[in-house]
Amino acid sequence: MPNISKVSLLPSEIVLLFLVKIGIGTPYMMFSLAGVPIGASSPALKRLEERLGLLNSEEGPRNGRLYALTTRGEELLSAALQAGPEVYAKKHMGSRYMSLHRAIFFAWITGKREEAIAAIDSAEKEIKLMADQAKLDAQKFRNIVKVSDWESTTPNNTSDPEFLAAVFRMIQAVADGSEFTGQVTALPILRKLVDELPHPPNIFLQRQPSPPSKKDAADKRRKRNRGM
Repeated sequence: MPNISKVSLLPSEIVLLFLVKIGIGTPYMMFSLAGVPIGASSPALKRLEERLGLLNSEEGPRNGRLYALTTRGEELLSAALQAGPEVYAKKHMGSRYMSLHRAIFFAWITGKREEAIAAIDSAEKEIKLMADQAKLDAQKFRNIVKVSDWESTTPNNTSDPEFLAAVFRMIQAVADGSEFTGQVTALPILRKLVDELPHPPNIFLQRQPSPPSKKDAADKRRKRNRGM
């Protein structure tokens, strides 16, 4: 199995490879069926084809390009999804919440729901820490700007760069804290959703069954011999 760590694939690029694999092979189809903006998919698909050699393309419908996976693309997609959420749903920016939809979907489609729950649990720990830190930051900058004294502060005093920067960062911290708190509230809904998902289809990404044990193989041979 190829070492996925040797290729710098963004989680969004892994999504594109998956969409191509299941037959959603043009930027227009990716937009209309999967909601991926054409402005985001087109340059990424070009990179996957021309720089990494993971895709081939030919002229497709609507004057677009129709993409297909190369052998290496097939191998790296499989390796990325088998590697788990740390690869296909790794945090790119913000909190892990923003990548949970990928973690849940790919864990489901590969028959590994336990990885979806583990990703949610990991995200919860991180987001709670980020929410607590945002609250501390908000209080820190509140103390700097002394909100209660704003009305009595003269314009000359409030034009100080440090004061203005503190106000900016206070607003940002309050906004971040509210966002993280909302994300924590949503996590139980996502856990419930994992339990409600239907049985995944039997496609190439699912975990392969374990090979039969020596005892099972011997039993099968005896049954065949008795049937002869």
